[in-house]
This record gives sequence, structure tokens and C-alpha cells, in this order.
Amino acid sequence: MRLASIVFIFDSQDRVLTGLKRKSYGAGFRSVPGGGIDPGESPEDAAVREVMEEAGIRISPQDLLSFGQVEFSWEDNPSKTHRSHVFVAHVQSAEVCESEEMKDLHWHSRNEFPFEKLTPKNRPLFRAVLNGERVDRRFVFRGDEHIRTEAL
Repeated sequence: MRLASIVFIFDSQDRVLTGLKRKSYGAGFRSVPGGGIDPGESPEDAAVREVMEEAGIRISPQDLLSFGQVEFSWEDNPSKTHRSHVFVAHVQSAEVCESEEMKDLHWHSRNEFPFEKLTPKNRPLFRAVLNGERVDRRFVFRGDEHIRTEAL
């Protein structure tokens, strides 16, 4: 199973940062910084690295608040199953810069968040985190359809 870390970064105005993924799964859709955990790397270190690589923001492991883990699984394709450590970080101010992974970085308020611009698999996760909920959930899909949510 692939393991990853993802980070929801909020600014001092309580807006969350997203960018358009340039490549790999989710290309052309909005997402938050994140990616695979390298061998020997902690989930926190992977989160810090991915935020720097994808958005140009320097944070430290101490800036991260764990929001649990989320697993995405597909009834029609179990080999796609992957699990992500979900973190939230707050920054007072940050200049963002586009990267090979993400472009069109933008801060969004919670009440005007463009859920329709996310991949279908990310919508239930984003709704939970933006509502302040820990995740610790498995989101089960059939194709692009979210069919149920289970506790991990």
C-alpha cells in the first residue's frame, strides 16, 4: 500500500492553500501539497518536504497538527488503495511559488471553497478537514463514485 502525507495550509485569514496539480494522479484538479513518503522518512518529514517542493513554503515538523489518516480504496480496483497522513499547518504569512508539481496556487476561504474543482476522491476528505474534523476514515469508491465511509 502506498503511503503519503498531505498538508492543509491555512493563512492568518483562515484561508486554505490549493494548487492545480500538473502531473500524476489528479493532474488538472486542485489539491493541497502532498506526496509519497520516502523510505526512512517520517510522515512529518515527508509533509515538510512536500510543502517546500510544491508550494515553496518553509514549515517545520512542529508546525504540523495531525488530523489523522485517510485511506482511499476502490471496490473495483483494490490495487489502487493508498493511505495518507493528514496534517494541518498554520502560517502567518507566506509567499508561494509554483513548482513542477503545482501551478496556480490560490488561497480559498472555507465558505467559498471550490469543491467541484477537486478530484471526486478528494471531496469527502476536504469537506471533513474544512469542517475541522479529524479523519481516521476509509473512503470507499466504485470508479469515481464515493459509495461509503468507514472508520479506520
